[in-house]
Amino acid sequence: MRPTPPRARARAREATRSRALATGAIATIAATIGARAVDVDSYFSRSESSAFVRASVERSRAGRTLASGRARESVPFVRATSNGTFAVGCESRNVAGMNFYPLVEFAGEFARASFGFDHGDGRGRAAARDVFKLARESGMTTIRAWAFSVNPAVPTWVRVGERHREDVLRGLDWALAEAAKHGLDLLLAFGDYWHTTAEIVRECAPEDAETEDADRAFFSRESCRELFKWHVRTILTRNNTFTGVTYSTTPNVFGWNLMNEPRCRGCDDALQDWIDDMAAYVKAFDSNHMLTVGEEGFYAHDSSSEGGAAANPAAWAATTGQDFIRNHASKHIDFATIHVWRDNWAVYSPNVRFNAQRFTRNWIATHERDCRTKLRKPLLIEEFGAAPGGVRALSRVSRGVSRTASFLEERDVEDYYRALLSQVYRSIASDDGKFVRGALFWGMFPEDHRGVVDAYDPYAVYPSDGAFAQATRFAKSVRRVVRSMSCEEDGRD
Repeated sequence: MRPTPPRARARAREATRSRALATGAIATIAATIGARAVDVDSYFSRSESSAFVRASVERSRAGRTLASGRARESVPFVRATSNGTFAVGCESRNVAGMNFYPLVEFAGEFARASFGFDHGDGRGRAAARDVFKLARESGMTTIRAWAFSVNPAVPTWVRVGERHREDVLRGLDWALAEAAKHGLDLLLAFGDYWHTTAEIVRECAPEDAETEDADRAFFSRESCRELFKWHVRTILTRNNTFTGVTYSTTPNVFGWNLMNEPRCRGCDDALQDWIDDMAAYVKAFDSNHMLTVGEEGFYAHDSSSEGGAAANPAAWAATTGQDFIRNHASKHIDFATIHVWRDNWAVYSPNVRFNAQRFTRNWIATHERDCRTKLRKPLLIEEFGAAPGGVRALSRVSRGVSRTASFLEERDVEDYYRALLSQVYRSIASDDGKFVRGALFWGMFPEDHRGVVDAYDPYAVYPSDGAFAQATRFAKSVRRVVRSMSCEEDGRD
């Protein structure tokens, strides 16, 4: 996510990231969804929405059938095709939704949650239901979240490699079961290299955790790989306490991220080998669901993309260890993702004349072309956002200062959402075989948290914001674009 400098020193990265997350950048979605909601009736009928929810419930029932031993073909898992689409059964599936990454805090009813919130006594689950309801009524299909605790006060495990905390896992159980009732799929990340993974690094390579060797140690050291595999295995083989279905056979898992925004500065081969190793390991336990890397999508200087490195926000992006085509070429990676952060990427490109709209159009178009001509895999924009006030807002947030955005600043964000989502919609609606298949915006927050959240997360979106209205309109529009598909499992080689 978000302020993402060229990886200077691991210590500086960790200090900055930990401060932001500990004080509230892991923003909590509301105990109540406040203020005025967007009128959704103008986009599609409630009967249409109900039909979608019924279909999701049927998928969940099918998952229980699968768990009892019947054939996989009875369960319509989301799949990727070589025609650049997602599909369920014999119909295409377009993706519209949001990032709700601290979901496990709410669903696990943590008394010590981000921002100091208390989600105990049912408050967290009530808030999560409100988020699910808002997403459903807004026409959204997919929510991206972390499959682990985001709160340092409530770690995911009791000593890494020993056992996971049951309250964390039960929270994830509940989230999947409840999301299915609302007709929603979850895109879940096994790890987040910006924060939680550092806890694993300290366990598996403590002598390197605060040095520039942390990246190489995590991605190269066998003990670190084994710990990550243990975490993955625990999740994929777990029986959901609310449904009785293992995660690997749960129909409303849209797919998995190996890691949110992995980087390995100066060790791109180590990162690639880690992706190949972990992807094969995930697929050994779960051949039902799609898998992707979860990266921003930067190109290396020697990328096989024609002009790919030129599409980067600046030269530093080519040194992160990522290479979009190479990273997604593995046969075990089903679809590609990119992130789009116009403001913080501009901060770290001070010598570049950064036109956000032009950059965004080219960034998406270049990746779409490479997915279509080289990877033959669908593309999902799984994170994007814009700050009211742009780059200036990041300076304010770094000081923990909150202020009310002006009308023009809010309009600028709304216009950016409109432009980005319109580009994605044109790809989805195109008859020319475009491969962009959806977008997930960053972070939904309640109205009554605006003052607190804005001091730490300038990308927050609220129900009354024009940005949310644009996301809702996009979701309703792409839901109407449905194409008949081949009912075969996969079209890729």
